[in-house]
Amino acid sequence: MTPAAEPVGFAPFTATHLVAAGIGIAAMGVFVLAGWQASEDREKRIARTWAIAWLVQQAITTIYWLLPASFDVAKSFPLHLCDVVGWIGPFALLMPHTRKARWLRTVLYFWGIGLSTQAFFTPTVTQGPDDARFWLFWISHTQIIGGAIYDIIVRGYRPNLRDFKAAIIASFCWMVPIVLFNLATGLNYGYLGKELEGETILNVLPPWPWRLFVIGGIVLVLFTVLWGVWPLSKVIAGKRSE
Repeated sequence: MTPAAEPVGFAPFTATHLVAAGIGIAAMGVFVLAGWQASEDREKRIARTWAIAWLVQQAITTIYWLLPASFDVAKSFPLHLCDVVGWIGPFALLMPHTRKARWLRTVLYFWGIGLSTQAFFTPTVTQGPDDARFWLFWISHTQIIGGAIYDIIVRGYRPNLRDFKAAIIASFCWMVPIVLFNLATGLNYGYLGKELEGETILNVLPPWPWRLFVIGGIVLVLFTVLWGVWPLSKVIAGKRSE
């Protein structure tokens, strides 16, 4: 009998990582370029297609992790920040751009560009291309970041000071219950638990609970940059036009 093939693992900064990230970036580029060159009606159809595919993928991912065969109490609940923005983001592309719905675009921008991009540099997936979890990870993060970039380049989203404040409040409202949940269960959802798993940039931070304050500070600085780059660019553009 032929022995079963060993599963293919995944490690950061390998050829598999480079190829996976490259395919994701290429897919985002095609999506953004198609929307940029399209007429208004066609652009809406392109964004709708991405958003619907995104929702389908989110549903598949959620169901997959909750199935008995793949359920893991430490990973299966959709509580990570990428899980949350994965449900919010599609509606940022689908809903009319009213003032009431602007918070959807704000969360997609700050969480998608500011936080979810880490997955491309230090992915936490450990399974290789022969495992469904590999594809669920890379597809979901490609959809999140691609949706955020699309909203910036094609639809012209620019955060204002109110958006900056809303992003901080939304992050705090997500972070507090996740920390409490981790304390009650001993788990590490949102990478905010006492014990970290895997190799990420968080491993270089101080131990818990001081790590939470450092993370909060880093997020605040990052969000400030993501907001401040736009008014700064206007000032620079104004000086150049003088």
